[in-house]
Amino acid sequence: MKENQLLEDICAKLNQIISEKKAKGLKSFFDQSLLSKYISIIEALDTYAQPQVEVNWEDNLKPILNNNSTITPEIIKNMVNNLNFRKVTFIFPLGGTSLDKRLILSNNIFIDSIKSIKLNSYNLNLIPYDRQDFERLLSHNISAIFVTEISEEKHDFFTSEQVKNEVQKIIALLNINRKFIFLGHNRNRYRLISRQEDNSISMGENVCQFKVEDKQLQSNRFVFYDGRFDKDLFSMQQAGNIDKNAVKKQFEELIFKKENNKKAKAILNVISLLEGSLVDQNEDMAFLKLIIALDALLERDNDKDSRRVRIQLSENIVFILNTGISSNQSKQILKEISNGYDQRSLLVHEGLSIKNEEGIEKTYQFLFNLLKRVINALILDKRFKDVASMADVFKLIDEQIFLERKMIAYSILSVLLDESKEKDKCTEYINFHDLNKKVRNFINSELKQSKIINFQMFNLNFTKKDLEFVLNKLIADCKINLNTL
Repeated sequence: MKENQLLEDICAKLNQIISEKKAKGLKSFFDQSLLSKYISIIEALDTYAQPQVEVNWEDNLKPILNNNSTITPEIIKNMVNNLNFRKVTFIFPLGGTSLDKRLILSNNIFIDSIKSIKLNSYNLNLIPYDRQDFERLLSHNISAIFVTEISEEKHDFFTSEQVKNEVQKIIALLNINRKFIFLGHNRNRYRLISRQEDNSISMGENVCQFKVEDKQLQSNRFVFYDGRFDKDLFSMQQAGNIDKNAVKKQFEELIFKKENNKKAKAILNVISLLEGSLVDQNEDMAFLKLIIALDALLERDNDKDSRRVRIQLSENIVFILNTGISSNQSKQILKEISNGYDQRSLLVHEGLSIKNEEGIEKTYQFLFNLLKRVINALILDKRFKDVASMADVFKLIDEQIFLERKMIAYSILSVLLDESKEKDKCTEYINFHDLNKKVRNFINSELKQSKIINFQMFNLNFTKKDLEFVLNKLIADCKINLNTL
């Protein structure tokens, strides 16, 4: 659509709103009944103005609607030309354990002590109310997230609200990458510090109180109210509490790139569930959220091979980690997942609290850290670099299962061939248990001698059901006439 036609269309829709407001006797141009009409107007304004960042069009439209009986293209042009964009650093104070040194996430985002504001000798251009709060923040050893963004003058609060969505994702990364986690006892979790009135009526919250512009620390105000900080939000500095490398890598791959990647979105959703588990003070709900996170990332409702959930999750995890997991480690993964699902069943189906169950803390920590390893593998492993969704990850898993079942088939046929050579003929009967044992012994021997057998998922722990599946497939394909197993 040409520029002039686009302007005419915007003006026509705004003038229609002016007429409708007058005809209905509405008090506001942004009455609930009119809001849907602004959707196409805002889209058209974005197309026309091509702003560097998201614009608070509502606040920009209010004065021209209030001061003009008819909107003309010239009025819209002047409004757009008067938009003033500049760089502003927004400061989000963090509750929780202070980071021991600056963590740089990108060229416009870093985490540092709030005392760095004073060290940089910024001029304090704060209203008295915020100056008092700033001094109070300085008296505590806390960190803050600093985000530099292009923002529209007079609407910095609007920009900070947009930035807050990204900041919340960073906080989730900080929380899940803590080196010390406990089921239902993570009071020093990271979170944005907000303030509320002391009485029962909440006037709102502002988690980004401060901004820096032209080396001046200023108030980023929208709501004015008094409040006080929860002392539990502050804690003594503990060096090394955060896996900073993991936070940085996850930020770069999941948030900074801003790609429309279904896999990244799925992982961010699971990270949100993981964080929800970590910060929930109710131990039962915290454990349940962890199991939900496992399901959300690693389970398929319509698994191609109809694997039981516990088997499916453990095999999927072993495939994704792909770090030479030993047979014992593979068994432990299945054991802890099974234990986790047993505890979930007690909680969900029988209504029994699990917080006093023996070993529940160990299971929680094992599964929590296991899921973190899976997330990092999905982000960093080159096998998944070009994988756009978890559905594509499951396709890779299906291919690996097919390959490993071929290995089992090869082993079965090799054992049967050896037996036929010993007896000069094929036996009419096959004892399944003997076959199972001989196949496993053959695989053990083959693993040491050649690379024909290289299990990644089953890892010598394939079940009797897997062996049955392959054997039945061989029987069907080869039309072997066996009377009994």
